[in-house]
Order: sequence, then C-alpha cells, then structure tokens
Amino acid sequence: MNWNSLQWRIAFPYTILIFVAITIVVVFASSMIGQEDIDLIVVTVLISGTFVSLLSVVLSFYIARRTDRAIRILADGASRIQSGELSHRVGTTFNDETSELALAFNNMADTISVTVETLSSERDMLSAVLNTMADGVISMDREGEITVFNETAGNLLNVVPSEAVGLRIAEVVRDFEIIQLAHRCSDTGSLMMSEVEVPEVRKSLSVTATPLGPGGERGVLLTIHDLTGVRQVETSRKEFVSNVSHELRSPIASIRAMVEVLGDGALNDAKTAWDFIGRINGEIERMTSMVNELLELSRIESGQEVVDIRPVNLHKVVKDTIFNLNQQSQGNIPNIELRFDNGIIVLGQENKLVQIFQNLLQNASKFTPLSGEIEVNANPVENGHIMVSVSDSGSGIPAEHIAHVFERFYKVDRSRRDKGTGLGLSIVKHLVQAHGGEVSVESVEGEGSTFYFTIPNA
Repeated sequence: MNWNSLQWRIAFPYTILIFVAITIVVVFASSMIGQEDIDLIVVTVLISGTFVSLLSVVLSFYIARRTDRAIRILADGASRIQSGELSHRVGTTFNDETSELALAFNNMADTISVTVETLSSERDMLSAVLNTMADGVISMDREGEITVFNETAGNLLNVVPSEAVGLRIAEVVRDFEIIQLAHRCSDTGSLMMSEVEVPEVRKSLSVTATPLGPGGERGVLLTIHDLTGVRQVETSRKEFVSNVSHELRSPIASIRAMVEVLGDGALNDAKTAWDFIGRINGEIERMTSMVNELLELSRIESGQEVVDIRPVNLHKVVKDTIFNLNQQSQGNIPNIELRFDNGIIVLGQENKLVQIFQNLLQNASKFTPLSGEIEVNANPVENGHIMVSVSDSGSGIPAEHIAHVFERFYKVDRSRRDKGTGLGLSIVKHLVQAHGGEVSVESVEGEGSTFYFTIPNA
C-alpha cells in the first residue's frame, strides 16, 4: 500500500502513540512491583496494546477511506464543472465535515451556473444587437487582435466575420487608411474620424476610431458607416442640376437670340417675324414639356402619384395610343403592328399605361425610318405577369449606352439633335415599377431595339 495515502497518514501516528504509551506503562510498572508481576503486566499490556493498535489502525483506515472517497467525489465534481458540465452536483451523504464541504461546493456550482447563464444570455443579446446594426463594428485589444467583428462590417469590407476574430486588423482589412486610423487612435488614446474610399468594394465609408479605457489601454473600437448611398444621391443631384441647366440653356439662348433679332428690325419683316414667333413657340413648348415631365417624375419618385389599379384591356390601350400618335404626327410615323389578341386583361391605371406606351412608341419612332416597322407583343409569364415588348427595326443602341437609357436626361450621342427631353424612358421605368413590374432593353446597333416591361395579369 502507498505510504503516502491518506489511510496511512492517519493510522501511523495513532499506532506510534499507542506503543509509546505501552512503553511508559511498562517502565513505570517495573519500578513499582516485583519481577514476577512485571512479566504478567508486560504480557497483558503487550496483548492489550496490540489489540488496541490493530483496532485503531482499522478505525483509522475506515475514517480515512470515507474522507478520501468524499474528497475524490468533490475533486471529480470540480473537474466535471471545469469541463463545462455546469448542471453536475455532488451528493451530501458524508460525515459532518465533508457534508458541509459538499454543500458549499454545490452552492458554488449554483452561483457559477447562474453567472455563466447570465453572461451567455448577455453575450447572445450583444451579438444579436451587433449583427442587426446598420453600422459596422470592429473591436480590437491592446495588441491589435480583433475581438468583435459584426456582420455589417463583414458586408462593408467583404470579409467573413468568423474568420476575422483573433487576427490582427492588418491581416483582415486591406485598406491602409483604416489600419492607420486604428493605429493612431491606439497610440494617442484620442478619438479619430475619417472618410475613406475603398476601391476594392467600391464604397465610401465614414470610419470612427474610439479608444477603449483611459488612453486606449483596453484597445480600440472602430465604427463604420456606409456613405455610398449618400454620395450617390449627391452625385445624382449634381448631375440632375447640370442636365436641367444644359437642357434649359439651349432653348433660352435660342429665344433670346431671336428676340434680339426681332428687336433689331426683323419685326418689320412679316415673314421673318412669323418664322421666329413659330420657333419661339416651339422652344416654349419644349421647355413646358420638360417641366411637366420633371414634375411627373418627381411625383412618381416621391410616392405622391397614386396608381389606381383596375382591370384594363391591354389591346385597347395600345390601339388608343397609336391613334393619338398618328394624330399628333399627322401619320409621319412607321407602321405599328399589334402581335397579340384583344383578350389580355391587365391590372393597371389606364392613363398611366397610355403614357408608358406613348413614350416607348415615340422613342421607337424617332430611330426607325418610315419604311421600317414597330411591333408590340404581350405574353403571360410564370410569375402572374404579362410580358410586354416594343420592338423596332431602327438604328439600335450602342452597347456602352444600354445600361444608361433609363436615366434622366440621358441621350445616345447620335440622338442629341432630336427635340426630346431625355426624360421619357425614365418616366416609363418609374411608372412600370409603380405598377409592380420591371423594365429592361435589348438592342443590337444597326438592327433595332426591343424594350420589355412586365405588368400584373388580371
């Protein structure tokens, strides 16, 4: 048996103590009585001592074994809790001392379990909040290792969040300005802000670096706000103002020049005067049309234009539109063929549908010779919509312009001479979207174009 075991450590002192006591008794007795009695006493004491010693050893082993078993159970319980088995508890059927220890152990385990559960709940809530935030959040410790990287930050920087935690910021973020901003904040312990253009993901970002703790002793917190949409709106606004200015400058300059000529004496020449008046009236009509279309587009985009959805006969709408175009142009438009039957009923607002077809057919007529042909088709598609197409055999659209034809004021270079405002196709796009549909275009330069849009099937 191992001499270092608890049983021997308890039994051995008791045995030594008993033998010392027996020796003292024998010595004391030998000095007080005769030799014959001494032998009897010695034998009796030795027998009694041996019996008592054996009894003490047995009792010591029993007590020590119980205590040892209790301690081992407690040690095993502590090991299981350490490994994550927080629901484990030890029994309390021991002696008084170990029973109190087991009770204290179980109370400690209860406290640990509640604390871990609370921390886990708070961690999950914090993780949910971070991952639903509109801004990106990156937290780094003093050594620069990432401890928090939320989903938005991953989307903004094109990084997988789970792969970023534990790495240094320079290993994850490829933009030097963001890395430098974080290092400056860490070194100075001061709040830092900057706007960063990230070409890799084509985004404009506002980055704020905040020191954690006094002087940034606990690290740095980066918050990232996406400014891409704001910058695009600003760019679109600048382009819009520039386009409006350009489109209005030409007719205003033309009117001013003709008025000056009339004022210099041309008014007395009846033929010239009437010619100039007709031109001035044409420019005024062009500006009026542009203003009306801008107001229409503004109402649609702002949601002020309410679309009254009703069942509408698509064939009738297209026929009415073609009739109006022929009246306006006095028949100087290519032949327009309807390639669908008159039984198709769609959900829409009739006057808005007329406006859609009018803009598409006018656009097709501009770039199609009188000898050419325009076709209008309509067919059901799987998602409960009708796919409408307007095809022409005109000059087509160069590939580099196709992506921009639905933008405001956009005109293909070769068509800058026409009197259109460049707003018609943009209005078509927004009216189709207001009806719950989508619009697209296919074109081959020199062969013609086809504009598609969908509208709900009734």
